[in-house]
Amino acid sequence: MTQIPSDAVAKALQISGLTSQEMLERLYELAHDKRMAVEIGAWKGRSSVAIASALAEGGRLYCIDPWWDDLYDPRSFDVDDHYGEWLDKMTAYHIFRRNIKQMGIDHKVIPLIAASHDTPKYFNDDSVQF
Repeated sequence: MTQIPSDAVAKALQISGLTSQEMLERLYELAHDKRMAVEIGAWKGRSSVAIASALAEGGRLYCIDPWWDDLYDPRSFDVDDHYGEWLDKMTAYHIFRRNIKQMGIDHKVIPLIAASHDTPKYFNDDSVQF
């Protein structure tokens, strides 16, 4: 069993979202020491923090999400998220980027603005480890 650093999940829990602490811990275990992972649906980055924190040195997490405001219920955003104030209508994307940077994992995370059905365009079948 993988030893989970206390700060990996604690950092993720600072970001609002629906992923439970138990699921964050499990994602960390599954991603531990992998060199490449793909997350479909990243929203504000809560689970992205747990996954990216677990990756091997030099590992990369590709986060796929459309991040378009019209896909989300405005009530799912916090007041300080400034929902609807971005001209590009991508509030969640800007929040995601801010969170990833604040958590110190931006060097491991590559966001792809796309729908889940576009995923095969980006990866070879054998290139994804998690």
